[in-house]
Amino acid sequence: MTVCIGVILEEGILLATDSRGTWELPNGEKRYKDNLQKLFALNPYTLVGIAGDVQLAIETLKCSDITKKTREEAYSTVDELKGALIATIKESYINICKKYNRKRPVEFMVGAVNPHQRKMINGKEFFEFCKRKKSGSFPGHFVESLKRSKNGYFPWGNAPDSTLFYLRLPENHLKECRYIGVLAAGSGSFIESDLNKQDRIDMFRYWTMNTDMGNLWVLLTDLGKEISQREVTVGGLLQVGVMSSRGVLFQQYEHNELDGSGGGFAMVIESGRWVQKNLKTGQTIKIMRPEEVINMSSLDETKFDYKGKKLDFEE
Repeated sequence: MTVCIGVILEEGILLATDSRGTWELPNGEKRYKDNLQKLFALNPYTLVGIAGDVQLAIETLKCSDITKKTREEAYSTVDELKGALIATIKESYINICKKYNRKRPVEFMVGAVNPHQRKMINGKEFFEFCKRKKSGSFPGHFVESLKRSKNGYFPWGNAPDSTLFYLRLPENHLKECRYIGVLAAGSGSFIESDLNKQDRIDMFRYWTMNTDMGNLWVLLTDLGKEISQREVTVGGLLQVGVMSSRGVLFQQYEHNELDGSGGGFAMVIESGRWVQKNLKTGQTIKIMRPEEVINMSSLDETKFDYKGKKLDFEE
């Protein structure tokens, strides 16, 4: 099971996924592995999170040679890059399904920025967006810029041009977010509507690339009860990356329990891979790299409690 979230902020884009993969054995028993990498940098300014059949999704990205085909300098706008990404992923998915004679659902959450162009807003389209969100604060924030704009377009502060979109295959279901807001994929995608409520949108307006990790953790903790009530399992620590004019940056973080127990957990990067740590016991679980996930032969369970209360390590 997976929850994959993409958030457009004023300064760039944030992507986050959990670390769990779920397999169902022939007898109906489910196995969970909380150590799968599901967030990848395709190039210095593009991130992708995956859900669904993780191995098939990784093979799709690997087969497409997508890094070479979507070089940042090859496209003048993020819309051109988005078109190239969608076409390349679809073609690769078809080829991989034929190769393995299986067609299982996969989902891709893609965020990209163009550091060489400022984000330009269509005033009319933006005002309609604000009406749908029932926000009176957005238009006033940009009204002076709109008055000075040409052809109804105005810059979004100093933010780089960006796009956030979601693609589900084989249904070819596509969604895009251009302004401040959220997309969600995976079995936890039902939280998207909650994340796009007006109080959440207003909150996202004030996030910065320096404080987003703490805010994101508070947000997901707040939504934890709803996720658990839907019997959706997420596992492992969040893999988080942000994109701005400075490029892709993967996040490290630490959470300490305040009860004096010395408990807590941390997600750190060591030797080029994420590592989940139990701060009380010192035990660790390494996140498997893409090639390790593809070649994985054992389905022995590896669990890491997402809430950080009781951390079980089995390897």
